[in-house]
Amino acid sequence: MAKDGVRKIPRGRVTRMASLGNMAVGVSNNMALAAGRTLLGGGIDSAAEKFHQQTAKTFAQSLAGMKGLPMKVGQMVSYIDDAIPAGYRHIYTQALSELQVRARPMRWSEIEAVFKKDLGAKPEDIFKKFEREPIAAASIGQVYRAELPDGRVVAVKVQYPGIDEAIRSDLKNLDLLRNAMAMVLPKVDLEQTLDDLTSRVLEECDYGCELCNQQDFADAWEGTPGVVIPRPHTELCRDHILVLDYVSGESWEEMRARGNQEERNEIGRNLFAFLFRSLYVHGMFNADPHPGNYLFPGGADVAYLDFGCVQRYPPAVLADLKGVGSLVREGGRGSELREALARVWEIQDEVDEEEWAFLEEYAVAVYEPAIKDEPFTFNRAYTERLSDLSIKGGFLAARKALRKGIREAKRPGMLYLNRIQFGLASVLASIEAEANWHEVLGEILVEAQS
Repeated sequence: MAKDGVRKIPRGRVTRMASLGNMAVGVSNNMALAAGRTLLGGGIDSAAEKFHQQTAKTFAQSLAGMKGLPMKVGQMVSYIDDAIPAGYRHIYTQALSELQVRARPMRWSEIEAVFKKDLGAKPEDIFKKFEREPIAAASIGQVYRAELPDGRVVAVKVQYPGIDEAIRSDLKNLDLLRNAMAMVLPKVDLEQTLDDLTSRVLEECDYGCELCNQQDFADAWEGTPGVVIPRPHTELCRDHILVLDYVSGESWEEMRARGNQEERNEIGRNLFAFLFRSLYVHGMFNADPHPGNYLFPGGADVAYLDFGCVQRYPPAVLADLKGVGSLVREGGRGSELREALARVWEIQDEVDEEEWAFLEEYAVAVYEPAIKDEPFTFNRAYTERLSDLSIKGGFLAARKALRKGIREAKRPGMLYLNRIQFGLASVLASIEAEANWHEVLGEILVEAQS
């Protein structure tokens, strides 16, 4: 896998466009083959199943080869799977989940060139030991296991050469990417997904920014039971290389396969608390929480690995966000909640009653697990209701008042926060995590006020 036979990432707009075009052609061919099977007497259900199996494989192979923005779309779809037709979710989830940690790696010669450029030496001249086979390969870079001269084991994250150029090309090809994937996925969900990703994706190529994020989160969570955040070795970090403490543990799928429900509940509680405590107490959150960014060292502990995309809020915005969460949790509705929502979204234009009713309904749905002082189980029925509401909001957004008041909110990060909350719900639903979330959120809100 790590030999020079692995092809380079396509970078230019034309070559990226050609890759997307080939993916679209592949999907069209799958569709034609499915139609042919029905003409030859095959059942429609059987043909549809085969079509989705082949298309999921086409998506996974194409996105893994392109990396960058297309691969990030696949990663998000792999865990926010309410965007996928219900009868075929398992097919796409299984195929696309490979993108979370096991994407096709790059040539060793290219990786070696990054070290020479950034650190002036080959990996084996810097480290006591450097394993050439990557332990993870994803959309922006891949990760290797290495050993420092003093014997400490580290994870070395290396950015793909030219990935920033490739992503800029992707941003110019959004319509083609959208159309290629909309052949299977609901277009309204794709619009939201692409809006979220394109607003921040280039930031993930800035390893200097990621280094600061990694340090800030490690400092904020230091000594917290159940939370493991690798610390960076700043003396070895450069523009395209990050060196972090190595953390071993099970993958998301391995954890799901062996964990009992009580342990899953504790893990879910950890994930929930990490998001809301990061947000309400520290004023920041990791905006890329797909399951490939978690490891499970043992028990209910969770290691959080990737901080390339972090949303931060100033104190005034943070106070408004906490106000909405606290109000909904405590049963605040009507004018009081609407005023709080207007502050968060900076809604300045007139919004009609139907639109206000939707905003209230959506806010209540997002915080529903924490409203009642009793256990709540995240499940697929809950995330499907959130997905339906999101689609409803997409249709309402066509109205001028709502679009100007919400979709074009002046405050950055609001749409991202909604999507991340939905992503967390999808992750927790996949393990059917149960807890008294009212109690968990209440403890966090009290801490945030101190």
